[in-house]
Amino acid sequence: MSKLNNDMIKKLLLSDKNEQENNANKTEESPSKTSEELEEEELLREIAKKPLESFKNMKDIPDAIAKTYYKDIVRRWKESEARIKETENLLLSVKYEERSLEEDRLEILGELFDKANQSFEIYEEHENRKVPYGHRIVLEARLLIVFNNAINLIYKIIDEFDKLKDDQIGVNDERDVRFFFF
Repeated sequence: MSKLNNDMIKKLLLSDKNEQENNANKTEESPSKTSEELEEEELLREIAKKPLESFKNMKDIPDAIAKTYYKDIVRRWKESEARIKETENLLLSVKYEERSLEEDRLEILGELFDKANQSFEIYEEHENRKVPYGHRIVLEARLLIVFNNAINLIYKIIDEFDKLKDDQIGVNDERDVRFFFF
């Protein structure tokens, strides 16, 4: 029995030593990328240059192809997520008097911001569903377009926030334009 235990221990130690050597060899050799990985990286760089509108007709492409395009959509969601915090900080930084037109305008911009953020809720809902990638690309590209347009509009209005200081008609017109947007 002792000989059996010794043999097992030797095998385990030898196995562990071989595994350590293999791990050391793997870390010493920098894993080079396959030609397929390099091609995919190049394709993703090209896809990243395309506007979101270019994804609107991809509903029926095969999943094998759509998965690559979807990686870029995911990247764009991450970029858009960073814009949420920036926009929230921008809205919080605006100074206004209580019960003023500026307060009303800022409240409306806050509502627009909330509506834009709903696109993330829809995105997260669909993340776990078994939706074909082509359909997902089209839906999420549209959501990203709406989100980015809303955020861009908020920035534009904040940049020109002082122009409509006490102009009730201008503020009403601005409100109509914003609600027409959605």
